[in-house]
Amino acid sequence: MIFANAGVPMIALHLPAMLALLVPIIAIEYLYGRYTLGIANSRVLSGVASANLASTLIGIPTTWFLMVVLNIATTGGESKGLDTLPEKLASVVLQSAWLVPYETDLDWMIPAATLTLLVPYFFASVFIERLILRRVWKGAPEDGIPTFVWRANGLTYTMLALGTGVMLVQALI
Repeated sequence: MIFANAGVPMIALHLPAMLALLVPIIAIEYLYGRYTLGIANSRVLSGVASANLASTLIGIPTTWFLMVVLNIATTGGESKGLDTLPEKLASVVLQSAWLVPYETDLDWMIPAATLTLLVPYFFASVFIERLILRRVWKGAPEDGIPTFVWRANGLTYTMLALGTGVMLVQALI
């Protein structure tokens, strides 16, 4: 039985969306790597694919769980309200991983919380993908991997943020 007042666990929205976007993200990062790295195309593709798969299947859920813990620690799991701007910000920032069920406001809260969560997801992706790529791309210039990971994720996460930002603006107008 699902309770209407249980809130919105954002992982239920984010993980399917990230899985759906996995192939386009791999394609974008592959193309970026193909033109910026001195590595064979097949190694770029296998590295980018394995790193993104790991960051999606391990990094996103782990980061979401840590954000739930942080949300509970900062709010006690209690509603922050939506009457004032500070309350609205607290509701979507501090409780971004598991939104309180303000049914009439979820249209703007979901993209706002998503924008908030993209920040820790980005850092988790950079961390995990760098670890994976150091192993997959053994023999590649070691100093180029961190730069590639930061820039490739910067590119794809900027695109995710822009798309989410459009959804937020549409919900607000």
